[in-house]
Amino acid sequence: MVRAYRRKSLTTAGIVIAVITGIIHSATDSSVNLALLIGFFITGTVFTKVKADVKRSLTVHIDDKGSEFHETRNHIQVLANSVVASILIIIQLAIDRQEYPRYWQVTQVGIVAQYAAVTADTWSSELGILSKTTPRLITTLKPCPKGTNGGVSELGLRVALFGGFFVGGIASFFSPVSLIPHNGSPGMGIPSLGITEWTVLDRAQFIFFTGVVGLFGSLLDSLLGALFQKSLVNREGKIIEVEGGYRFKEASLNKVGDVKAFSGLDILSNNQVNFAMAISTTILTMIAWWTLF
Repeated sequence: MVRAYRRKSLTTAGIVIAVITGIIHSATDSSVNLALLIGFFITGTVFTKVKADVKRSLTVHIDDKGSEFHETRNHIQVLANSVVASILIIIQLAIDRQEYPRYWQVTQVGIVAQYAAVTADTWSSELGILSKTTPRLITTLKPCPKGTNGGVSELGLRVALFGGFFVGGIASFFSPVSLIPHNGSPGMGIPSLGITEWTVLDRAQFIFFTGVVGLFGSLLDSLLGALFQKSLVNREGKIIEVEGGYRFKEASLNKVGDVKAFSGLDILSNNQVNFAMAISTTILTMIAWWTLF
C-alpha cells in the first residue's frame, strides 16, 4: 500500500478501501483469498504499465474538467473489482463448514470466480489494446477504434483465458483442500464428506473451469459495455476515456472539442459495468458449480 501511494497508483481513499479489503480477505484460516487479491492487484498494476506510453497514444484520457490526466485508481474502482468477494468472505465466516460444507464450498468457488472474472477482464483490457489487429465490436462484429467499450480482439480473448487460468492456479496452490468434490458430498478435508487434497486431475479441471469463467466474464463485460456504456470518439477517431471510470460530463466534453457517439447507451459507467459483470459472473458460476459438482 505504501508503494501504491508513492507511485500514485491508488488514491488515498482507494488505499483505505484496499486496506479494509485486505483485512477482510485475511480473516479466514486459509491464505487463498488474500493470495487472490494480491495476485489480481500486482498483475493489474504491472500490466497497466506495459507499453503505457503506447496505450496512452491510442485513446484520449480526460478528467472531469476536460484536461488530460494520469490514471490513478480510486476507491470506487477498488470496490467494483473486490466487493463481491468481500461480501462472500463475510458470509463464509458465518457458515459452519463442518455442518454445512457444501454451502461453505460454493462461497469459496464464488470468491475464486469473482477474481477469475475481474483478473481476466483487466488483463484483456490492458494487453488486448496492444493487439496488432483491429478490434471488433462484440454486438456487430464491425471494426472499432482501440479502447472502444465492447471491442474485442483475438489477443484480448486469449489473454482473458490465461487470466482465468492464472487465478485457478493460485486457488489450487493456496487452498488446502480440493474445490472439486468427491464421493458425492463435499466436506473439509474429510474423505467421507467429499473433499480431499488436490489431485493432479482436480487441479487441471479447476484451472480449466476458472479459465472458462474468466473468458466468460471478459466477454460479458464487453457485451455490457457495448450496450450500456457510451463510447465517444474525437476528430482523430480516438476513443475518449474519463478519469476514475465515471460517466461523461457535458462540462468536460465541451473542453475536448468536437466529439461524436460511436456506440452504446449512456446508462452505465465503466465502474458500474465492471461491478455488474463481477456479480453476474460470480452468481452464474456458483450456480454452474452447484449443478455440475
